[in-house]
Amino acid sequence: MVRNTLTTWRLTAAIVSALLLGASAEAEEARQIVLKRLLNVSNVVFAGEVVRVDEVSFPDVPAMSPTVVMRIDAVFEKGEIEALEQGDFVTVEAHGLNLLRQGVYATVFALSWIVGDGIAVREVSSEIHLKQLAADDIQRLGTEIRAAQEHLQMDRLRAHIRAADIIVVGRVAEVRSPLMAAGAERRPMRITEHDPYWQEAVITVEKKLKGAAQMERVVVRFPSSIDVMWHAVPKLKQGQEGTFLLRADKRTGLPRMAMLQGAEVTAFTALDKLSVLSKADSRRVEDLLKQ
Repeated sequence: MVRNTLTTWRLTAAIVSALLLGASAEAEEARQIVLKRLLNVSNVVFAGEVVRVDEVSFPDVPAMSPTVVMRIDAVFEKGEIEALEQGDFVTVEAHGLNLLRQGVYATVFALSWIVGDGIAVREVSSEIHLKQLAADDIQRLGTEIRAAQEHLQMDRLRAHIRAADIIVVGRVAEVRSPLMAAGAERRPMRITEHDPYWQEAVITVEKKLKGAAQMERVVVRFPSSIDVMWHAVPKLKQGQEGTFLLRADKRTGLPRMAMLQGAEVTAFTALDKLSVLSKADSRRVEDLLKQ
């Protein structure tokens, strides 16, 4: 989380500098770099006007840091706040060199905070506008943010490809409770109310993109819990097809070897959205592996 005044000021200043440079290739490149950095540390992006200062839009927001209420003119990224729409009033917890003053128009990069009778977010950085954005400005900014998101997603995918122990294309043949060799002991793991309830998916391998040279089936562990701690982690289902970027299991607390057709095999995990892609994504992964 970016909560550092100097960092925020530098990011905001970099955006302003890029705008002042004009429409040159250098300015566009600089702006894309800044947008990628901001999108990497925020999950909500919107443009709007500050309509109230030191107030909140709904009573659930604790009186902690300085807050402002903004009316949203355009939403560029919702994250997990599906209800966020144009015309909504949102509480923004401001920080650092607070540029969000009464009557100011801004594009806000933020982290989701409270969703209930209203919506509250925590500011990461803001781009101040001289006036309300026109439709053309909103369209241009939306295009820039989508391009930065695509580049950031590609960077993240490259990182996942590098980190994966094996990458396979295949189909989930079975979902089961974890099977372990007789006498195998769990590695120590603290049980909490966020217990993941681990399950194992047995994947029939159709194509091997990285590693997995002798593997015709692989065992992948995943949390079946829909608890807030695990709800965003892929849940595998029987019959599901995809491209799987897998890591050897070092996270579940279960023995690192699973049982498959009476033999011990390495157990893997898929604990990130980018660990389970569509079958069609295999071509993109193959292209990136060649780079």
